[in-house]
Amino acid sequence: MGNFRIIIISSHMPVINEASIITALFSNGLELLHIRKPFNTITDTEELITNIPKEFHNRIVIHQHYQLTNYFALKGIHKKSNTKENISEYNIISTSCHSFAELSSKNDYQYVFLSPIFNSISKDGYKSQFTFEELKEAKKEGVIDSKVIALGGINPQNIGIVKELGFGGVAILGYIWD
Repeated sequence: MGNFRIIIISSHMPVINEASIITALFSNGLELLHIRKPFNTITDTEELITNIPKEFHNRIVIHQHYQLTNYFALKGIHKKSNTKENISEYNIISTSCHSFAELSSKNDYQYVFLSPIFNSISKDGYKSQFTFEELKEAKKEGVIDSKVIALGGINPQNIGIVKELGFGGVAILGYIWD
């Protein structure tokens, strides 16, 4: 079954002292960080990783500029559904799903994100796609299990609900950075 995971996803925007904040999170027990910086150049992302102590690089998953895994000992990559490039040479860790049907591919990954579970904090107007009853039924049918990470609107008040629904963990973005 494994432990309940808490994964943090970087802000897509630049954050002042971001490497220091990330280092502090790792120093306080953060297991996994996803760097999702769609507007960053490869140089920007490289600089961010360089400013995070090497001892934490194996806890970082990147969402773009996959070739950086050749230069840093990162955990691996997050495969976007619209990825056109050949990424078979990389250690593919995760992907994102937005429906129960998409979860059929979950066994191809260490874990998958399912979103949005609650109304998004970081994306205005990005509303939950699932009712509580649908989520309970998905747990009962084994669609939601320890490989499925809840994303979207996660905060301290609803983590208990996520655990109750059988998710393997949460991915937090807006609550941390906004």
